[in-house]
Amino acid sequence: MSGRATPPDLAQNLPPSPCVGICQIDRATGWCGGCGRSEKELAGWRDLPAFAQRAVWADLPRRNAILGLGFRLLPLAGTALLEHLAGRSLLPGARWAIGVHGASVEFAADGEPVRAALEAGVLHLATRLGRATLTLPAGTRAFELVDGQGRATRLVLALHRARLRTPNPAGIELIGPDRDALDPGGRAAVLVDLGLGRRALRFCVRSHDPVLLARLEARRGAALQDAPDLVAALVEAAAGWVAISPFGRIEAEGRILRNDQAGPRARLLPDLLASGRELEPGLELPPDYVACASLFPGEAGLPNGAPRATASGE
Repeated sequence: MSGRATPPDLAQNLPPSPCVGICQIDRATGWCGGCGRSEKELAGWRDLPAFAQRAVWADLPRRNAILGLGFRLLPLAGTALLEHLAGRSLLPGARWAIGVHGASVEFAADGEPVRAALEAGVLHLATRLGRATLTLPAGTRAFELVDGQGRATRLVLALHRARLRTPNPAGIELIGPDRDALDPGGRAAVLVDLGLGRRALRFCVRSHDPVLLARLEARRGAALQDAPDLVAALVEAAAGWVAISPFGRIEAEGRILRNDQAGPRARLLPDLLASGRELEPGLELPPDYVACASLFPGEAGLPNGAPRATASGE
């Protein structure tokens, strides 16, 4: 692929360590109950040569399965992680989501090939009805969530809670024209944050409709859960939906969907939202990490030589 950046030094493409903040030794195995390393590996990690660290990383999925962990940290960071995500994004059936349990905007193919570009540390994805941009802020950790058989059900990009210090609005807030819209046609529409008050999510509607905007203006500052009539109007609105996290944004056009129809879509289910959960029940990250974006796998894993996103114009 022309214009593809040469990956930097290996150390820049690995997380600094497998630590996930759960530092308790499992006495049955002698491994850390969070990352799977032995006490000797924990004590001497910084002094281990690169080949020895890679050998430990390669064995951690086996150890994590024995420990019964529902997550595993990928040994990828920086350019290597972004290229891995780009390749997985192009697999048939792959789907990105930014949101929480009960409210999300999702990007997926809608019957046409996904247009993709990997440029200057940003992954751009587009179809007819949806767009996404994704980047990797400092401190990014990529976790695979696994089921009881050890199969990855999704890949979650997360940040430590300490990196999410600025709270998002906890009430409806009219932002104004969406000048950062990925779809140029949306830049004159008014963007409204629906005020979910989540640390890693701004869940927004974007509209030209004066009636809908007037209803939102009338509820400025109110909590969405206190306005069931407004929720009903939003579910029926043919609008633009925007989810923003520290990793980027996803946009989708059309009505809120309640089924599993393919393609870009938005979900808004107040009953689920009221749980306050970031992930569905049964799925967990290490307690100090917040899910900011999720990639649901396509029809196959990413083998060596998997497809890569292409630069614009190629």
